[in-house]
Amino acid sequence: MKPFIKHAIATSVVLAVVLVAAFGMFVQLGVYNFAADVPHTPFVFSLLDRMREKSIRQYQGSRAGRPAAYRSGRRQLQRNVRSMPSFTGDG
Repeated sequence: MKPFIKHAIATSVVLAVVLVAAFGMFVQLGVYNFAADVPHTPFVFSLLDRMREKSIRQYQGSRAGRPAAYRSGRRQLQRNVRSMPSFTGDG
């Protein structure tokens, strides 16, 4: 194997390890605030919006043939929400 190829492979492996370690530290240290009550940066907002739109397009047809199952799941969700305690202070 040529030295250039060995060097390129070694560099790629080291870079991948560094990136995985950096991402792990980013997640573990809580660097980014993912709270829903704090506005996201424009970049993160556009990324989340793009992922949401692609997900909707990909999965919108998967429920089309099962409207009864969808309605049943929706009724169950509504029952669960009604049975939850109120945290608004109005009783």
